[in-house]
Amino acid sequence: LRMHVIPVPDDVAKNFAGVKRVLVRIGELDLPRALQGMASGSPYIMIGKQPLKEAGLREGAIAEVRMRADPKPDRLAIAAELTEALRQDEDARIRWDTFTPGKKRSLNHYVDSAKRPDTRARRAVELVEKIRTNTLYGD
Repeated sequence: LRMHVIPVPDDVAKNFAGVKRVLVRIGELDLPRALQGMASGSPYIMIGKQPLKEAGLREGAIAEVRMRADPKPDRLAIAAELTEALRQDEDARIRWDTFTPGKKRSLNHYVDSAKRPDTRARRAVELVEKIRTNTLYGD
């Protein structure tokens, strides 16, 4: 799997009622994440292989995880390739500006998750085209 789950104990989760975004600290690594599963009663945080590797952990490892509410839950570091593609397409940028932070985060992840710069650039151009033409999944 590309993503791993960190379960959040119920006694910890109750301190985050109404909080969607948290900052998670694993070792020396700080990660902005979504607190998921609160509606189902089994809260968890998802983390990918790369952050696990950066934290010096392997699958199944036990680690101390600290968590606090994200003071800037709407922050988003947009991939340079996506920023450039949006800069070049005003209609797409105008529509992009109407998206919720969560939708922007999801679309940005699609671009930023590519390992190679040329793949990120290709994804950004394709995504901006879909934004402009209203052909995103779910449009």
